Amino acid sequence: MIASDFFLPLSGLSLLLATALSRVYAPCLILALAYPCLSPKLRGAFRSEFLGSIVMVGCTFSAGKWWGLSSQNAEWALHAAGVVAADRASGGPDVNPAVTFSMFALGKLSLDAFLAKVAGQLLGGYVAFPLYAAVATALKLSQFGGPEVAASAHTAAFADELLATFLLLLAIYFLNWEVVFAKRDKNVNYLVKQLATAGAIRALIVNFPAAGPSINPMLATMWWVYKSGGGQSAVLSPVLISVYWIAPMLGSFAATVSYALYSGCTVFGYKVRPGVVSEVAEDVATAASKATKAKAPPVPESSTASKPKPKPKPAKSVKTVKVDDTSPKKASNKTWYNSNPFVKHDRTKAD
Repeated sequence: MIASDFFLPLSGLSLLLATALSRVYAPCLILALAYPCLSPKLRGAFRSEFLGSIVMVGCTFSAGKWWGLSSQNAEWALHAAGVVAADRASGGPDVNPAVTFSMFALGKLSLDAFLAKVAGQLLGGYVAFPLYAAVATALKLSQFGGPEVAASAHTAAFADELLATFLLLLAIYFLNWEVVFAKRDKNVNYLVKQLATAGAIRALIVNFPAAGPSINPMLATMWWVYKSGGGQSAVLSPVLISVYWIAPMLGSFAATVSYALYSGCTVFGYKVRPGVVSEVAEDVATAASKATKAKAPPVPESSTASKPKPKPKPAKSVKTVKVDDTSPKKASNKTWYNSNPFVKHDRTKAD
């Protein structure tokens, strides 16, 4: 009787736990359990990407679903505001494995930081979709959708994701690293850059629609996991992996190499070439120095030869004082002569 009272609740708890785990996607569970094992710095990167992914999904997917239904311009404006709000509120995370991969290739991230960031992004997306589905159900709002692709449109979707990711990375490089919109006001400069980046994202979504679109491996993967029930039944198909992971990573790598050719930075530690920027800067500096030398009037040789050379200044003479230490009268002055730094002593007799 005692044994049954003990093992019955335990077996019920085990069944409940097994049922709960069957509804949890195993890779995401592993990512969550790995968080305490990270260093404090990596935990901060993981946490920033995790929270940033949740905020990004809510701020950008809600445009056109929860608000901005009146016109396309309103939807675009709210989407741009969502991009800025998500970046500002979360401290500027990448929230995109393709972007993080490019930062790693350019040497801006270490391998462990790259893995921690991608893990945070995936876990954030895994939490975001069921969270906002519950909010939409409670408030009687439209449910979010997600990127999907049919097997028949595999080739077109692959090409669209590759090109869209390539152009997105180029836009991020030049809008955020190469262009300064307001030198005196950092807040204005940040706002203009983020709005321009949001406009580029929206333009890519409209012009490359074959893959949903996603332009973000995390969004497509976690949407598929959520749609499949969010548990062990979610199986990643070869089409999903090729379209939403291989294509964006190829586009990211191509954009990274293109930027390295332009700026002269390294790719995985290897320098591609000096860079267009450094070459142009050297050419401009060389042309400027030649122009300056050409404008300067020549100095005649006679004028320099006729100038007399300045005479060297004579060295200051030092007064030599002989001290007769044997004289009783002068022996009292021995200490004064020895301690005076302005008198050169010429001792002709030993002390």
